[in-house]
Amino acid sequence: MLLIKRVDRLSLYPGKTLGLLRELERLGIQIFSPLEGQIHSDSFKPFAVIRGGAPDVKGPGS
Repeated sequence: MLLIKRVDRLSLYPGKTLGLLRELERLGIQIFSPLEGQIHSDSFKPFAVIRGGAPDVKGPGS
């Protein structure tokens, strides 16, 4: 299991983040975030990373 603050802590580049999520899943590693819950590559939202958080999480200046 991997515990992270937010999915954008893995990488600031959505393509790299998706690749890393897929590789971790391939290795049987589950990814969890206290802000976003369990993170799966098939439900990964690249624009959430660009904005700085999940759609329901307010970022700086919100």
